[in-house]
Amino acid sequence: MDIRELHPWNLTPAEAIALQKELKEKLKFRPFKSSPRYIAGVDISANLFSHHVYAAAVVWDREENKVIETAFAEGDALMPYIPGLLSFRESPFILQALKQIKTKVDIVLVDGHGYAHPRRLGIASHIGLFVDVPTIGCAKKKLVGEYTELGNEKGSLSNITDKNEIIGAVFRSRTGVKPIFISPGNNIDLTSSIAVIKQTLLKYRIPEPLREAHRHSNIFRKK
Repeated sequence: MDIRELHPWNLTPAEAIALQKELKEKLKFRPFKSSPRYIAGVDISANLFSHHVYAAAVVWDREENKVIETAFAEGDALMPYIPGLLSFRESPFILQALKQIKTKVDIVLVDGHGYAHPRRLGIASHIGLFVDVPTIGCAKKKLVGEYTELGNEKGSLSNITDKNEIIGAVFRSRTGVKPIFISPGNNIDLTSSIAVIKQTLLKYRIPEPLREAHRHSNIFRKK
């Protein structure tokens, strides 16, 4: 996968925040009108209290329901974990892994938020500015915003709003389990993001490309 070179990563937290505000203006949200087949999922694994991170990128073939390609990267993060600045810790290694992917993917799913971020530039949006395909954020916890409490049944959905703006959606992917938090990253809108996530769910709470990326990153770390 082709990766743009937008900026250096060795930034102070203050510089990173200023850059987020600048890059947010470059995001584009548009309908995704085709049905994706090859969907990349990316995730990071790390040992507790360690700065060394392990990234995995997988390509999920939606017609065959299987992983057809994997790539990995690892290294010492330049920034510690700081809420709202996760991208500056993890993105360099995710992008290194994506750069090795040979399959022409239709979409990248990121374990984290996209537009549903205090400065509207979560990791899925940030990565989306580096790649030529749409990106979607799918997170396990809310970062910012409010939403109407969901019903307990599979398919329950509610918009996430912040400062009178719809920034994402909360979706119950299985009856009786905790919901997931969906937001567009870049080059896709919220409606399309929700549709893609639904298409990648099988029998688990988490979309299959992200579940496989998580599994492969843990295997990589343990090896």
